[in-house]
Amino acid sequence: MRLFHQHDVTRIDKRARGKVECLCGEFSVADMSCFSPINIASLMEGAPTPECGNLANWLTRIRNRPSVARYLAEFADATAPLTASAPAAAHA
Repeated sequence: MRLFHQHDVTRIDKRARGKVECLCGEFSVADMSCFSPINIASLMEGAPTPECGNLANWLTRIRNRPSVARYLAEFADATAPLTASAPAAAHA
């Protein structure tokens, strides 16, 4: 199951084109609103496709922001016991 339609991904990729860091110029709720589902989708389905290079670059920039990187690390620590106890078949 695809989490996003290609049309949605292409639209966000176009929005990210030419941006120095964030979708609206400065880090805003727009970035966080888009980041969470896109980040989860990228983890489940792989990185954005090569034709969506702007989106991939934006995703990397947002992941590298200190506050976001800290959140992702805390989330990984908090969920580590869940993934460690999950059956191996669940990861296939």
